[in-house]
Amino acid sequence: MPTPRLLLIANLTRAAQKTFIVATLASTLVGTFTASMGLWERVSDKRQQHRQKQRDTKQDGEIKELKKQFEEAQKRADGRQQEIDRLKNGGGRDDVGNNFERDGMMVQRMYDQGYGRMGSRFAQGDGKWIALENW
Repeated sequence: MPTPRLLLIANLTRAAQKTFIVATLASTLVGTFTASMGLWERVSDKRQQHRQKQRDTKQDGEIKELKKQFEEAQKRADGRQQEIDRLKNGGGRDDVGNNFERDGMMVQRMYDQGYGRMGSRFAQGDGKWIALENW
């Protein structure tokens, strides 16, 4: 027994049969085109996802490097700030500061000894520079 579609085609006139065939072909073409568009969109999405993944991987590496640089800069800044705080508080005199303090006290002591022995004549001086050795 023939299918209903074949019976429909058989009962149509020649012009109607041609129109029916053209309409069926057009419908098939539109359906195929629509299906190929869907396939193209999926392929395009996969490509885009792949490119995005590569971009993300590259950016993740750049972010890690920037984070490392930031942390190193932060450590250096913290170290400088600690040094500034230490110097502001006078808590950590360096060798130069200690030498000035010690040498200043030594000069003052030598002056006091010379003044004690010679009095105001030592304080006025003779206008000449002398090397102070063996005091």
